[in-house]
Amino acid sequence: MKHSWLVTVTLVGCAWMLSTTAARAQTTINMATSSQFVDFYTGSTPGSLNVILGWEPGVNFTGNHTLTGSLNPSGAPGPNYSLTTFDPLALTGNGSGTFSATSGELAGSAFDVSSGSGTAFHGMLTALSFSQALSGSNVVTMQAMVQGTGGFASTVFKLLGSIILAPGGNINGVANSNTTVDEAGIIVPEPATVLLWLTGLGFLAGCAYLRRRSAFEVTL
Repeated sequence: MKHSWLVTVTLVGCAWMLSTTAARAQTTINMATSSQFVDFYTGSTPGSLNVILGWEPGVNFTGNHTLTGSLNPSGAPGPNYSLTTFDPLALTGNGSGTFSATSGELAGSAFDVSSGSGTAFHGMLTALSFSQALSGSNVVTMQAMVQGTGGFASTVFKLLGSIILAPGGNINGVANSNTTVDEAGIIVPEPATVLLWLTGLGFLAGCAYLRRRSAFEVTL
C-alpha cells in the first residue's frame, strides 16, 4: 500500500508530461529501452543506407515493423512507446556520418505512448535521422520529430534514442560498402541516466547496510 500512491503519481505525471498542454512547445523525450533491433544495411546507391526499426533475425524486410520499449530507463512503472514504420526506410548520407530519411519515406509512420490509463499520446514522424559522428564510437544517435494528431495536434516532440552497435560497427562503412552489409544494434538507456540510477541503488544499499549494522550494535 505504501507504494501505490507513488505509482499513481508517476503515471499521472507521465500523462501530464505527454499531454497537449505540457508539450505545446517542443519537448525532448528519450527512448530508454527496446525489445527489438535497429538494422542498418547497404543502400541501393553508394553512400546511402537503409534501416529497419523493430527488426528481428529472419523477419522479411517488406511490410511494416514496430519498435517497442519503455521511456523509463529504470524499468519502474511508466510510459511505454511503440514506433511503427513501413520498412525498409531509405536514408540519404548528409556527411559526417549522418543519414536522414525523406518525409515521403515516413508517410504512415506512427508513434504512440501508453501508460496504465491507456494511450497518452499519438503522433506521426515528420523527420528522422541517424548520426555516428564520433570517431571510434559504436554509438548511433537516432533523432526524430513527432507531430501529434487528433487531440494532440498541437504537440511536437523531439525523440531521441541511443543505438549501440557491435564493437567497431560503423554505419558510414556499411553505407559505402560495395556489397550488402548488415549492422544491427539495440536502443539502450542514456549512460548518464543509468549512472544516476546505479548511484541511487548504491545509496539505498548503503543505507540498508548501515541500518543493519546499527541494529546489530544495539543488540550487542
